[in-house]
Amino acid sequence: MKFDNEESKPFVFYGTGEFSVKVFDWIKHLNPVCFIDANEREQNKIHLGLPVLSLSAAKERFGDFDVFITESVFNLTEVYEKLTEQGIPRKNIDDFSSWQYKQLWKYEHLRILDFGSQVAVKGVSKGYAPKVAVQIHVFYTELMKEIVHALSAMPFEFDCFVSTDTATKREVIELEIASVKKAKKVYVEVFENRGRDCAPLLIQMKERINEYEYFCHIHTKKSGVRKFGEIWRKHSYSQLLGSENRVLEIFEIFEDNSEIGIIIPDVWLLFQPMDSLGENKAECLLLADQLGLDLDLDEEMIFPAGNMFWARTDAVMPIFQLGLDFADFPKESGQTDVTLAHAIERIWVAVAKSKGYEYGMIRELSMELYILGVCYILWSRWFDIPNGTTMPPPEGGVILYGAGAGCMPTISFCRQLQPDIEFACIVDVDEQKQGKTILDIPVMPIEYLKKADKNTYVIVTVLGDKESIAEMLRGLGFFNILTPASNDYGAIMTAIIKRRDTYIAENRQKMDLLLQENTHKINAVRQSLSHDKKSLRVFDAKFQSSFYAQHLPLESLQEDNQYFVSIIPLSANDVFVDCGAYDGQTTLEFFDNASGGYAYVFEPDPWQHKVTKFKLKQVSENCTFFDIAVCNHVGEMTFKTLKHGSSKLFENGDVTVKTSTLDVLLAGASRQPTFIKMDIEGAEIDALEGARKIISANKPKLAISCYHDLPNTHIWEIPYWIISNFPNYKIFMRQHANYNETVCYAIDKR
Repeated sequence: MKFDNEESKPFVFYGTGEFSVKVFDWIKHLNPVCFIDANEREQNKIHLGLPVLSLSAAKERFGDFDVFITESVFNLTEVYEKLTEQGIPRKNIDDFSSWQYKQLWKYEHLRILDFGSQVAVKGVSKGYAPKVAVQIHVFYTELMKEIVHALSAMPFEFDCFVSTDTATKREVIELEIASVKKAKKVYVEVFENRGRDCAPLLIQMKERINEYEYFCHIHTKKSGVRKFGEIWRKHSYSQLLGSENRVLEIFEIFEDNSEIGIIIPDVWLLFQPMDSLGENKAECLLLADQLGLDLDLDEEMIFPAGNMFWARTDAVMPIFQLGLDFADFPKESGQTDVTLAHAIERIWVAVAKSKGYEYGMIRELSMELYILGVCYILWSRWFDIPNGTTMPPPEGGVILYGAGAGCMPTISFCRQLQPDIEFACIVDVDEQKQGKTILDIPVMPIEYLKKADKNTYVIVTVLGDKESIAEMLRGLGFFNILTPASNDYGAIMTAIIKRRDTYIAENRQKMDLLLQENTHKINAVRQSLSHDKKSLRVFDAKFQSSFYAQHLPLESLQEDNQYFVSIIPLSANDVFVDCGAYDGQTTLEFFDNASGGYAYVFEPDPWQHKVTKFKLKQVSENCTFFDIAVCNHVGEMTFKTLKHGSSKLFENGDVTVKTSTLDVLLAGASRQPTFIKMDIEGAEIDALEGARKIISANKPKLAISCYHDLPNTHIWEIPYWIISNFPNYKIFMRQHANYNETVCYAIDKR
């Protein structure tokens, strides 16, 4: 099958299921002429702008053609067999798993190293003795046998540097590593548990790295998804230190290609179709700025995913020369992304290229890792599950709606999150799937839903129109419906299932008493919102969800343009107060709407404050930055840094920050606020109390988040505070995500 620009046969895509929708944008440049589907009900329709034909009709119309399978990776074997049985030559069929390699012409900068039979080890094996160091960070000592096995592949002597975080672990490591014969010198050193494997690598080696021509870095990687992390780690070890011959191959590449500065595993290919930088763009830009690099984030960022690699020391020396110390890295708090360590992982190749070197990527991606990786990526990028999330095992089991491409990742991830979760069944309208099982869960017809307990949780796994399915399920009487449509799924899982429903059930009497004591406030807020039907619907839906676990359709009430909705008009010269700036994105959006405006930007998280200032440097002349937490008093408090937009004032936080009030900080300022936004993780009422004078004097527009506390009394306390203290304000309420991001807007009506 030809994947270049040469003349070739027509392309047809096989399969119109959910997976085809997910991958279409990545492969539509192949210019397919149609889809083929064996399901007669799908034939003679239009799918993604192309006709859907039977195989025989496609043969009749196009004659000979190439087939690209757009079915889920879990159906590949069956589809290959079906197509070859019907006369399609195997050489004319391809699929998404191998396509990633064959499409490398799209990425001209991608340099793949084919190892094995295509590389002959020539002159480096006999008597070859480069100056080599291997640095290993060992957090999980139970993996030392894997480490020792990997190091045993070294064909020549090397110096071994090991970092860990306790003296007890050091003893275990020293005992195990003593059996590695080629380790000429061994240094096992204890460091602070901070900066994951990156900080120990840079700090242990920064005074020693000049002694070596080459070095390898590996670590005892695990992942939030245990099986994926295990395969990922072993795959990386195998590619970098899999055998003596493998290491010799790598050094032959280095010696024969002086332009190669770093060699990385091919795990990156799993992430290549996605946004591989994820949420780390601002951190990478900050690090690049320190290194003097001009980083173009519009280009594909290639990096050693998992932070394991071989490098020519000179190629990456600038990173060691930064002189970073542990204090530059955030304290360990279970972060899974968006830290300095994650930025360093992503910048090794860019640094090597800035020094005039190229990189090599080892091509050996195993199908096991690929399939598990697709499961992981589809789920984690689609749903964004945070660390520590758990799934409850509801009585009778969870029902999954949809047996397509989203089903297996959902099952796999739910079982990783909660091993004892029970699934009642999978419901699907496709008769060909009914009666079968997926991961031992039976696929049932839709009629099953009519008999099922309506209290059962139903997770909609389809990749398409979830809301119409949710509407159908509500019509059948189900109300515990999860329709993960965006990155708020993690919040749904945590807040709705684990926190809210459990809390409500365990504290029913307290909740009832709380509602009774606040009836007058709740009624006053509902009355004040009655001028706007959508506001009242948002309040009622959020109220029922928060206090009665009644899942009214918050999704259908969602609105875009958070903080800058049409009901709060902006003027070109507004003065914006951004309390809880996180990374400065909201302030940037403000300037998009108010080109002549000015902003006071508050972000007390030390790292995020740096990120915010960097992100806003183009508009910094129109900003004043504060690394202060706004509240109702002047002083200091401890602060919990979480690095994913939820950092907050916390009794046992990991850093101490200054606190103050807007009344104090902005008193006498030449530019007085005309618009105040607050999203400060439950501290909003205290911050409003500290802004009474500013609000009274300037009557600014307000956009105040009201969803952070548990129980969620802020849903009425924040609007009630506004209308009771400033009766001339008109209030609105809008929903900007599935469950979180409820915002109370207010504007002076005089």
